[in-house]
Amino acid sequence: LGEDRPFWGIQAPSVNGANVYFSTIEESAAYYVQALKRVRPTGPYLLGGHSSGGPVALEMARLLRDEGHDVRLVALLDSFAPLPSRRAARLYVAFQNAVDDAFWLACMLMLVEYFFQTRFEVGYKDLRRLSNDQQYETVLAELKRVNFLPPHSGPGAIHGLVENLRTVI
Repeated sequence: LGEDRPFWGIQAPSVNGANVYFSTIEESAAYYVQALKRVRPTGPYLLGGHSSGGPVALEMARLLRDEGHDVRLVALLDSFAPLPSRRAARLYVAFQNAVDDAFWLACMLMLVEYFFQTRFEVGYKDLRRLSNDQQYETVLAELKRVNFLPPHSGPGAIHGLVENLRTVI
């Protein structure tokens, strides 16, 4: 974007298999604000969030503004709207905790099918019959089969994707 508008992309560490998970959008945002400030200690900041990163970008803007930084833009691309009330947030957290990993894995597969115009051979009904480890291995194999993940990827990458879905959807 030019020398006067450097661009940095921040990806959740868990997506690359690191054992770093955030249980809330606020935790994610605090982590990313620190990462951003290491490369750009002061603003003005122009922030963006794609998909599940949208609510995180909003929270990052709030944190930065609370610290007195100049945030001039927050762009959300294909993101969910933030929850409007504490009651809705509590209901959402209850939903997150009520569903099993097979549900989240199936959601992830459906998103990949839609956005990458591919088809998977397994779904929720198939996954829920498997042990937790088998679910992750099956989804990993499917994602590798359609070249969504590199061949050397391990189940940790899938765990990271599921934890990200759980936190922001």
